[in-house]
Amino acid sequence: MSKTYCHDNERDWDEGIPFVMFAARESIQESLGFSPFELVFRHTVRGPLKLLKEKWLSDPGEDIHLLDYVSRFKDRLHRACELAQENLRHSQKKMKAWYDKTTVKREFKPGDKVLVFLPVSGQPLQARFQGPYVIERKMILLGQI
Repeated sequence: MSKTYCHDNERDWDEGIPFVMFAARESIQESLGFSPFELVFRHTVRGPLKLLKEKWLSDPGEDIHLLDYVSRFKDRLHRACELAQENLRHSQKKMKAWYDKTTVKREFKPGDKVLVFLPVSGQPLQARFQGPYVIERKMILLGQI
């Protein structure tokens, strides 16, 4: 579901993926008989899909403004996502400032020997130091001139 959504919405997939994931988590899995949400939190979530089902099965005389509710719900989710992204940026700035307090700028000259931290082939979550390698030349990247 998420792969299809991301493929169909290449430019702004990141804006809608929380809603796709919400829908996937509230949908009952045929093999389990429960939704992932139920298995984690031990109760059903009352999301947009459940509200639509209730609307279709409800008494036609009932005055339920489902579209207004879903629209407000979507706005609240979108705002919550914006707040989470804002908090993440703030936390990242704080963590960077904390990290930068103890970092030391290192410069290497041609002829220096260095160890390189490289991934282990066939084991994507592991890495080890390899070397020593000798620095041959210093390259300047265009964005750092």
